[in-house]
Amino acid sequence: MSDSFDIYKFLEDYQRFPCLWLRSDPYYKLRYKRDSAEELLLESSGLGTIKDLRLKIRSIRCTYNQEVTKINKSKSTGSVQKTMNKFLVKHLKKKSGRNSNKISKIDSSLDNAVEKLKAVCKQRATTNEFNIFGNHVAAQLEKLPLRQALVCQEKIQNMLTSARLNTISRPLSPVLSENIQSFDDDYDILNFDIMSFLEEYQRYPCLWFKKDPNYKLRHKRDAAEEALLDFTKLPNIKLLRQKIRSIRCTYNQETAKVRSSMGTGSGKHDVYVPKLSWFTLADSFLKKNNDGQRESDTNFVIESQEPENTTLAINNSDVLNNSDISNNVPLQ
Repeated sequence: MSDSFDIYKFLEDYQRFPCLWLRSDPYYKLRYKRDSAEELLLESSGLGTIKDLRLKIRSIRCTYNQEVTKINKSKSTGSVQKTMNKFLVKHLKKKSGRNSNKISKIDSSLDNAVEKLKAVCKQRATTNEFNIFGNHVAAQLEKLPLRQALVCQEKIQNMLTSARLNTISRPLSPVLSENIQSFDDDYDILNFDIMSFLEEYQRYPCLWFKKDPNYKLRHKRDAAEEALLDFTKLPNIKLLRQKIRSIRCTYNQETAKVRSSMGTGSGKHDVYVPKLSWFTLADSFLKKNNDGQRESDTNFVIESQEPENTTLAINNSDVLNNSDISNNVPLQ
């Protein structure tokens, strides 16, 4: 990819395809229209692959949203008044230099306005360590080549998404559960049977097995998702993907805990044993993606578990981040 990427020309071309950015566009939800638009935009942009194109769009949209947020925040905190404050003070000094006799005639309301503006500026939120760290990370990303910067940005976002998923994996409060139940009157999402779902999910290796010949074929994955959606009775594909992502994330976290406990040199009785009732079923087929690791690291035989409710609430998949899988979810 060339370092002389012309972002202005790219945005002009991007604007020509409202199905990629305008949610009210009639073609926004039609995947084949979006795919066609992406192919045309890829040719004019000079980028290498569709993945590079989506990363570029995501980066630009993310930066744009951050700038809009800064503008809105500055309006709400009164920082916009700082420029006015500087102007008024400078105006008073300049007027004083021209004719000191006129100072006494200045309307007192103007002085009061200056004092009020100063007070507003003092009320602005102070910078904390997170703001400083964020600016430091942004400065480091700007120094990297665009491709590396986008990869790093994606990894950082994935870490934040994982942290949020961990936070929301706790039991829901009664009020929140009631709100979630009203999400769709035709489907009781709190009674989701994860065991039945995993058994059905296993039947479509193109959705989970990276070595499957159909894994990279979008039309095969789309067909599998439609069949799985029909089985689960979930309201839409978006919610299905959230559910899969939540389960896979939790599964990976549990396997990481097991590997970590094995690697510390602990005895057999000190090895971490996942307590999720569905872990053994998930591991029976998801472990195939870990052929490069030791069998003892991925093929866990759980000798004893406490019974656990096999329903998986929506709180395990309640977040959709700036990090949707690029091959499955259209860019927002």
